[in-house]
Amino acid sequence: MKEVQAEMSQAVYEDRKYLWEYDEFSDIKDYFTSLVDEYIG
Repeated sequence: MKEVQAEMSQAVYEDRKYLWEYDEFSDIKDYFTSLVDEYIG
């Protein structure tokens, strides 16, 4: 996975959005969903 810390900070703290709401990062939602599913069980 590529480094997206700067983009995530801008999304959350400046734009008040989730990162995956941006077209170029829409595929990241699936990645985060799989992490949560794996963690929760």
